Amino acid sequence: MASLRKAGARIPARLAAAFCLVFPLLSFAAETAAPFAEYDGDDRWSTIPAQAAQWQMAAHCAWERYVGCELGSVQTTTTGYAYRFVHAVSRPGGGVVLEELDGHGNGAWSCPAGFAVYSEFMGVDVGPYPNRMMDLGTGFPTKCKPIGAKAADAVAAEAGSAPEVSEDFEQGRLVERHVGGGDPATWSVAWDATGADVSGRGEREGIQARIEQGRAVSLGKGLRLDYDAEGALDTVRGNGGTVFSRAWVNDPEGRLVAALRDARHRLPTGPASAPVDTLVRLGESIDALLDGRRDPHARPR
Repeated sequence: MASLRKAGARIPARLAAAFCLVFPLLSFAAETAAPFAEYDGDDRWSTIPAQAAQWQMAAHCAWERYVGCELGSVQTTTTGYAYRFVHAVSRPGGGVVLEELDGHGNGAWSCPAGFAVYSEFMGVDVGPYPNRMMDLGTGFPTKCKPIGAKAADAVAAEAGSAPEVSEDFEQGRLVERHVGGGDPATWSVAWDATGADVSGRGEREGIQARIEQGRAVSLGKGLRLDYDAEGALDTVRGNGGTVFSRAWVNDPEGRLVAALRDARHRLPTGPASAPVDTLVRLGESIDALLDGRRDPHARPR
């Protein structure tokens, strides 16, 4: 199995060399973007820690020839993520027991397309670095700047500001997700034969959703969701016969739109494991429906 990179091992030498360079004065640019964390699992990268942990666990189990490996929990750390899993061990006299083991992986900073990663060292922006080159947990603030443009304006992510996320799994399926600083901060998943009921709890009033076949079919207080043949969110139905769709609207008092906007603000954001990721996409689909734009998650025509 490929060995893990040591977090931050390449950074000090680059910073020392860059400190000796003369940087030109930079002009301000209007475009900004925030850096985001990506996680390494057996030399593959994902913005979802649990996905990286699955890859890392599979490689670990293949290397050690473990059988029956199953992910139990994943938690982000200052340098990446830690996970716990079980594997089956045969007893000499017969029978099988589950042994619990721990693993870990590293993370790194990336920027959206059109931006490059920079690090701040003694008040000077050092870079650019390619995506996934600046490790998490180096202790240096990280930011994004437009590629090919002089820009002093950038959005910085202070060291250690990657999202604090922990997820618990049963039989390989997500059952609970905690997000540090999120509201809702806790997402619970109850699986059944046809889908899952997902509920979010936080300081404000929570929200519930029903997910079937990878789509949210109900949301909040009585909102029912319909999709067109391309998989785009097409119609939302509320109480009292109210309807908001791409074709027509029956919402004389605006209560359905208000309820839909309220529910949308309670949905999760950012990368997440299934089925919470369905609610992340739903929020983007609701935005498009209300704005009259094409659903970004519709299948290509």
